[in-house]
Amino acid sequence: MDDIETAINREKYLKGKTRKFKKELIEKFNPKWEDLYDTII
Repeated sequence: MDDIETAINREKYLKGKTRKFKKELIEKFNPKWEDLYDTII
């Protein structure tokens, strides 16, 4: 249950951020913008 609450809180946090902030966050962890789909299933 804690993981669900953490995910919901993170979503709410990110929803209020700017596109610039979100883009910088992605580039920090995935600078090449690689498709990570296969790594999460």
